[in-house]
Amino acid sequence: MTSTIILNGIEVDDLMGHIRMIVRDEIASIPKPTQVKEYLTLTEVAALIGRPKSSIYQLTHAGQIPHVKIGAVLMLKRADIDKWIASKQVVK
Repeated sequence: MTSTIILNGIEVDDLMGHIRMIVRDEIASIPKPTQVKEYLTLTEVAALIGRPKSSIYQLTHAGQIPHVKIGAVLMLKRADIDKWIASKQVVK
């Protein structure tokens, strides 16, 4: 014997179906995480840390920031930049 519950003219099974559809749509609308690039350009690093490109170039030229040079293009590994930023932390 099955029992049917009706809420304002909507059966529970129909209500559950609507709820599932709403939840599915809400989950689908959540922005997907963007893929983090392994290597960044000089411009991207400058934007990331809020410094002019010339400052980043000077730091790479002085060997203070790890980098790779491919032809005339400087590439900086994101993990190395994160470590470099962490090493600059000031503890009082």
